[in-house]
Amino acid sequence: MNTHLNAARQARKGLAKVKMELLAPTQQSLARCGPPLQAAIGCMEQIAAEIAKARKPGWDARQGADIDHQNLRAELFGLRGDLGDVNELMRNAARFYSGYAGLLGADAQAPGVDYSPAARLASMSSERPFLVHG
Repeated sequence: MNTHLNAARQARKGLAKVKMELLAPTQQSLARCGPPLQAAIGCMEQIAAEIAKARKPGWDARQGADIDHQNLRAELFGLRGDLGDVNELMRNAARFYSGYAGLLGADAQAPGVDYSPAARLASMSSERPFLVHG
């Protein structure tokens, strides 16, 4: 079994954990996502380089006889799909917190927001009613 294939499988396991973290994202869970994401990206770069090397003219197949290129390609596509899933979960988390901030009256898109102590907090005079159950 080659090391690239093992690394890809480990990276996919790390991405599975990231996906679980992003189902209920918090600041702490987002911080835990960084290292597995970096490992997966590094692994993808290594696999892509290995596959590209095998495609070069003059490459001797005996040099990479221990490398299963078909499985490497499958893992590379799996990693891409997993990263796509993570990307979508990140987008959803951003949408959730953006909507949540809007409910609380914070307008992150407002131009010229002044956060100095002398500034008047415009969001405190909300024009829409706010109802909390619980």
